[in-house]
This record gives sequence, structure tokens and C-alpha cells, in this order.
Amino acid sequence: MSNPPFDPALLQYLTKEPAKVLPYQVTSQQVTVPVSRMLEEFVNPAFGDYCKDCSCFGTRWSCPPHDWDVAERWQQFQSVTLFLDQLLFTDQARDFIAEHGMTPDQVDESKTATMTYAKNIRDEQLLQLEATTPGSLAVSPGTCRRCNPFPCKRAQGIACDSPKVRESFSSYCGDVTAICQELFNIPLKWAKKGELPEYYVLVGALLRKEPAPE
Repeated sequence: MSNPPFDPALLQYLTKEPAKVLPYQVTSQQVTVPVSRMLEEFVNPAFGDYCKDCSCFGTRWSCPPHDWDVAERWQQFQSVTLFLDQLLFTDQARDFIAEHGMTPDQVDESKTATMTYAKNIRDEQLLQLEATTPGSLAVSPGTCRRCNPFPCKRAQGIACDSPKVRESFSSYCGDVTAICQELFNIPLKWAKKGELPEYYVLVGALLRKEPAPE
């Protein structure tokens, strides 16, 4: 078998300094609601079109398009526990950026690295809950980055062989803005290039076969 062609871009990625994870504080909340309410108030299949503009669309197994229908997948369950992690960037994070003389591009790379770090922690917690909750299914708070720095096998037309990968919450067409504001009373925050917001939020879920508590 011949060796794969040399990829200068991949070599550059492998040899560059990894993005730094920024200091942050996290507060977490959770709420369990009936799937019927989710479908009525917080799920909009039209949101699936937004994913088409993302570089992860069709290139990562955690992201759309999938071979299942959104509404039908929701209807296989009776309730869902939503988990919100609020990542607070304090003055310590801004001091960290200044001390390391980070450029705007490096700040943006570190924002992604920090979100990925926090997402992976929540992913492991969700998988543990899934393993101890019969019939449940974990939903990741974001796209999978387990294969980084290599591309997802989906980009090569190869099936995923990781038992830990779950579909992203975006795959389920949830209205994250409405969920954050109406169920958790937390408005979303956005940041300009090279700047930190006050906080970021991650929303993951555990789909359950049993009804939501009254």
C-alpha cells in the first residue's frame, strides 16, 4: 500500500503551538420537560437549514445531514433533560490574554479550545448518565472534535468507529436562544473577533423514555 500524499497544511497544524484554554468559571443548570412541549415551543425543523452554512455540515458525523427525521427521533422519547453550562470569562481570562500577548486570531482559537474543553467534560457526564438510564440517548452540546487535528472520517466517506460520539444538539433543531431565555433565564452573549464575551453557554441533553416529573 502506498503512503498517503504529503499534506503541508496538516504538517503545519501538527507543529503549531496548541491553542491555550482560557481560565473560566462554570455554573450549570438542568431542567426536564416533556418532549411534547419541546416540539411545540422549542424545536423548529427550519433551523436545520442554518447548519448548511457551517463547515461541519456533511463533514462530521456529529452534525447534519443525518439519515433520520428530526420529529420522529424526538417522538421516540417522552421527556428530555436539558443541561446548560454557562462559561464565565472573568478578569482572570482577560489578564491571561494580556500576559501571553495573544493576537485576535489566537484569542479566537482559544475561545474555540475553551468551548471544546468544556464540551468534552459535559459529553463524558452525559455518556455516564446515558449508561445508567435505560433507553436514554445523550445529545452533545456541540460538534465532535475527537479526531482533531485530523479531519473527521466522514470527510473521507468512512464510518465513525468511536462509541462515544453523539449527535450535536443542533442536529435536533432546538431553538437554543429560546431555551436559554425561557427555561434558564439566561440570554445568549456574542463577541466580536478577537474579543471575549461576558460568557458563553453550552446546551446538551439526555432524551428519556420516561415521562417528565409533574
